[in-house]
Amino acid sequence: MNEDINNNRIEASPTKELFIYMLTRDIPLIRAILDLVDNSVDGATSLKSGNDYSPFWIRINVTK
Repeated sequence: MNEDINNNRIEASPTKELFIYMLTRDIPLIRAILDLVDNSVDGATSLKSGNDYSPFWIRINVTK
């Protein structure tokens, strides 16, 4: 995970180990992705006190 403090950007690319761990726990991949998004939203709410979350966004790139 790389963090750019100046831009409030965190790059958290999943690892092969994460997918193996999630698959062996019988948790569907879509559920694992939704959990990551949910955790990101929780993190944004802890950083902002108001209701303006426009500086934050989540981008999911899916490739073969």
